[in-house]
Amino acid sequence: MKIDVNCDVGEGMNNEHLIMPFISSCSVACGGHFGDKNTIDKTIQVAIENKVLLGAHPSFPDKINFGRKVLAISEEALKESIEVQLELFLASMANFNQKMHHIKPHGALYNLIATDKKEAQKFIRIIKKYVKDCFLYVPYASEIATIALEHQIKIKYEAFADRNYNEDVSLVSRKQENALILSPKNW
Repeated sequence: MKIDVNCDVGEGMNNEHLIMPFISSCSVACGGHFGDKNTIDKTIQVAIENKVLLGAHPSFPDKINFGRKVLAISEEALKESIEVQLELFLASMANFNQKMHHIKPHGALYNLIATDKKEAQKFIRIIKKYVKDCFLYVPYASEIATIALEHQIKIKYEAFADRNYNEDVSLVSRKQENALILSPKNW
């Protein structure tokens, strides 16, 4: 078994140069919760220098809340936003002659499609044309994983090393004090 150590990057921390030597893949914010052409290009460059696989990290169009709140938007509005984000990312990837390795939804969108079958189906309809030659990163035992497999989309299950989980394998809400693992003593 090989473990892919993935990290969300291009999110304004400007620490990618410190993280990349220790990871095997990264998910790049592509304009929904954070990011623009400049941050995407800089992040791609650092990933290439460190031989790190590159994926897109789309979210609800919500920079104010960093993509951490579910937005009540139509499927068409979500589709337009996700497509703009993915096209921005893919344009930058093409400039560097790179192929997208994966798509990993961010924040509230990720958590919503993990548990809501209708929203997961909507997300698959939106991204299906983008995942023909790449993976979709999903939580284990989630609605999105089941639906992706039904559509013959290649998936990779993931777990978060810095987050606590509920008994049903869902992430502890960031609203809870124990959402993040802040010390190795808490593992």
